[in-house]
Amino acid sequence: MDLPQKLPLSMVLRRVADHLHDHHNDLTVALSTSHVTYEEALSAAIECARELPDRILLPTTNPARREALRIQAIENKRLLDDAILLPGRLTSTTGKLNPEDCPKSPSPGSRAILNDNLWDEIDSPPH
Repeated sequence: MDLPQKLPLSMVLRRVADHLHDHHNDLTVALSTSHVTYEEALSAAIECARELPDRILLPTTNPARREALRIQAIENKRLLDDAILLPGRLTSTTGKLNPEDCPKSPSPGSRAILNDNLWDEIDSPPH
């Protein structure tokens, strides 16, 4: 899906500069003076950033590329929806569960005591 697209140079450089600022702010370049040509500045920047493995994401402006991405997104969503509809493996046990095996609910009196203790802990300052 390598459909060529034309982007403004300033936007590409801005995206690169933003990414470098966010992720590699420690990098510096050495220039002979503060008044340099584009070629000198860009050459120094490229030399400094050449070994970085990072990539940046640029907006898609090409209508054919947008359509191809839209079709791919629809297909990905359909595949995801199909995967969600597949039933998972049910949880099972080899033993029988009896009501006697489960803890009993506290009595109303015990619940009141637990509730009072909870509020006492919440209202008291930490130790």
